[in-house]
Amino acid sequence: MSVSVSYELYKGRGGKWSLDSAFDDRAQAVYVANSLAEQLKGTDIKLVEERFDGESGDAREKVIFTKKAEPNAAVPAKRGNKRPEPTNADQKKRLAKNVKVIDRMETDTKARINKKRARKKAAREEKLKWVKSLNSLLVPLVSMVWIALIFSLVVFNWESIAASIF
Repeated sequence: MSVSVSYELYKGRGGKWSLDSAFDDRAQAVYVANSLAEQLKGTDIKLVEERFDGESGDAREKVIFTKKAEPNAAVPAKRGNKRPEPTNADQKKRLAKNVKVIDRMETDTKARINKKRARKKAAREEKLKWVKSLNSLLVPLVSMVWIALIFSLVVFNWESIAASIF
């Protein structure tokens, strides 16, 4: 098993952090973190790299990006999980670009999942092939052992019968 790396983007205020999104690709995570930091000036942003070693079970986290809230920035109104609406054309372009990046990431993630499923299926089929070939070798071998056993019983019994008659 190899080490898996993921990137988690957190936003917070007053030391309370909440997970905003997660990524597999570092470049995309940094890009979205920078974009979010520009959009949400009144919110702290941090990006955490998490490495998980499947063999040992070790998980290590490292903060790779932080952006503190500007002290005089307007704090956006709470709207649940919605992002603030862009106010000018430049922000609208950036937001549209971010949406395209996120859509591309979702498509890439689905493609990666499908590839992983295909690899697992191929590995299962490979194991099945091995079992079938082993089975094709064992069946004749076991049959020959049974035939030899029956033959030896018949031969030894005939000898004992012949010895008792003569």
